[in-house]
Amino acid sequence: MGAVSSEPNSEATEGSEEPMPPQQPNPPAAPGEGTSKKRKKAGNDIYRLRIVPQWVTDLVAAEGGTDIHFIAEKTIEKSDLVRQQNRIYLPRDFVRANLDPMLSELERESANLVGDGRKRSRMTERAEADKRKTKVSGREHGGLPVVVFTKCRFRCYLKLTRWDGSAGTVIKGDELKYFALWSFLKEGDEIEMWAFRREGDLCFAIGKPTASSSSRFTSCGEIAMRISF
Repeated sequence: MGAVSSEPNSEATEGSEEPMPPQQPNPPAAPGEGTSKKRKKAGNDIYRLRIVPQWVTDLVAAEGGTDIHFIAEKTIEKSDLVRQQNRIYLPRDFVRANLDPMLSELERESANLVGDGRKRSRMTERAEADKRKTKVSGREHGGLPVVVFTKCRFRCYLKLTRWDGSAGTVIKGDELKYFALWSFLKEGDEIEMWAFRREGDLCFAIGKPTASSSSRFTSCGEIAMRISF
């Protein structure tokens, strides 16, 4: 599956009897216009052909896992590192294109990923939450249980869910702070998210792209020795 280009059609229309108004190319993003540029880039990247990194292949093999899927790439934001929140956002378009199709109906219900995911009013949110209380046990526990692995194969037991108010999909849980430490994440870092199955359960492998990663630590043992809890 190749890249999907969203560039405007710039073919010449010479020779036409009724010339059409020329298409205006998208101007370069000026300061303060980064949001639209990011959306365009994300749209191009969602369906780009991916090669599974060697560290992901090795990790999945060591865990006896199967069914590797690319899920998303994103830039770590300041809010992703706030310990009081203990959550990391998954880009919405990537979730729809890559994560939703690999989940069972029960998993989508447990993760609150049923429906279009648009923001809802507080009254609608409250009414739907009341209807789900006795229907989906996963919601009572805050989402679908998942195991998240770092590049160094440390693991965290977290939850995948979509928040009702913001409609944002997140991986959350108390152990996320350890994941950030083990991965040496900081604001502005680029990360890739891969998913796989281990005995049927959903797992994630999340880390910096190999080409751009430059950890100063050479072994898991060194990392473990330098982290204080």
